[in-house]
Amino acid sequence: MSVFSLSPSCPECGHGVSWRRRWFSNALYARWGCPQCGQALRFVPKTGLIIRGLAGIPMAIGFITLVQGDYLLAGALLLLSAVFPRITPVELDPKGVENLPESG
Repeated sequence: MSVFSLSPSCPECGHGVSWRRRWFSNALYARWGCPQCGQALRFVPKTGLIIRGLAGIPMAIGFITLVQGDYLLAGALLLLSAVFPRITPVELDPKGVENLPESG
């Protein structure tokens, strides 16, 4: 079961997902091993897709307000649309540890 959190963590041991993975490798297909317990993890694809779709709403409104000249509100909405997808929950990868990609 996935729980929304501003800081997603391993469902097995509770080790937090690093900010680098959330900001730079936050792909729906990303898979990695937990550095603490070794379990194979991934972002929840279905939930991640819904969250990314919902993030488009403040982005669209932000661009509309930017064109209208309300720069402060536009900046806040565009920032929200960038931060919002980073709360995608994490689950155990059903493919298991043996099929993890090589970490480089």
